[in-house]
Amino acid sequence: MASSTLLPNFLTGCGESPPPAPPIASAPIVSNVPPSYLQDPVDVLRVIDGDTIEIRKGELVTKVRIKGINTPELHPDPEGSPPEAYAQAAQTFTFRHIGPQVDLEFNSDCDGETAWDTCRDSYNRLLAYIRSADGKDFGTKLLARGLARVYRWPQDNIPNFDRKDTYLALEEEAQSNELGIWGD
Repeated sequence: MASSTLLPNFLTGCGESPPPAPPIASAPIVSNVPPSYLQDPVDVLRVIDGDTIEIRKGELVTKVRIKGINTPELHPDPEGSPPEAYAQAAQTFTFRHIGPQVDLEFNSDCDGETAWDTCRDSYNRLLAYIRSADGKDFGTKLLARGLARVYRWPQDNIPNFDRKDTYLALEEEAQSNELGIWGD
């Protein structure tokens, strides 16, 4: 930047006029920032673990748990237990790939008008699918890498949710390929 102002100042000091400004190009400016596919973005404030983030929408700050998946626990019960295998890898992946903004999408059993109040778990976390700026479901990214399982509760019961079949197929593929949690 300094050299661009030095040349005109140097030339003016020598009694010459600075060269004319180059013409403005009519071609569109190409950005290195990929396009965003977000419809109603919320700000990601922090990553708590692989399947839970904290977001801000306007003045509201809340924790969001990704619907339909479960990543290994960083702080399992009983208190003081070591993190589960791949818990740190899941958190790191989410931290590196979630992006500064995401869209939240709710399961069909959540009423769109009251979802922010009613679609919550027992820890008061909002339950939603997370769509990243590339347009992809973030839960599928974790499942495809073997960093998450399909959510099961209680024991091995899989509750119904909209993306259950897709998520189960991704889990099975990761398991077949021995990726992440399925590799040990």
